[in-house]
Order: sequence, then structure tokens, then C-alpha cells
Amino acid sequence: MDIANLAPDLARLLGINPATLVLLLWIIVQAANVGARLIPNDATGYLGVLRKICALIGLYVSSRITSGVTVNDTAKAVIETPVTARQVEVDGAKGKVP
Repeated sequence: MDIANLAPDLARLLGINPATLVLLLWIIVQAANVGARLIPNDATGYLGVLRKICALIGLYVSSRITSGVTVNDTAKAVIETPVTARQVEVDGAKGKVP
């Protein structure tokens, strides 16, 4: 079996059009991504197993920086932190910035 003919051969085996096979695979991957995002990372039991399977099928990568801190948490903290203006005085005689 040639790797270049994998999709057409698999589609022929299933009795569907190769374009339909690609569409169905895309839908399965997207549904798995949604499932992996909806189930919390710290889920246990069957939900934890389902999340791991969805993450594997959908190639979903968790957006965790460390345990309990996500990229969204970090971005939110950066946005909410007030910017304090610093006044920089220029030394007129020497033209230095302290």
C-alpha cells in the first residue's frame, strides 16, 4: 500500500468519496477539540479519560503555563495591572537620563 493512495484506498474500502472521507475526518478532529476544551483539565474518572482521548484525537494542546495558571489568566492579569507613569528627569547640563 502506497502512502499517497492511503486516503483513496481507505475511502474505497468504506465505500465513500475521498473528499467525504477528508470532511468526516476534519469534523471528527474539530469535535474532539471542542470536547477537550469543554472538559476541565483536572477532571477525573470517565470525564478525565474522555478528555484525554479527545485531546489525543483532536491534537489539542492545553494552554497551561503552570499547574492552575492558564495563558488566559496571565493575559487577564497583564490587562488589569495599572500602568504607573514614571517621570524621567533629564539632566540639562550633561544630557543624561538617571
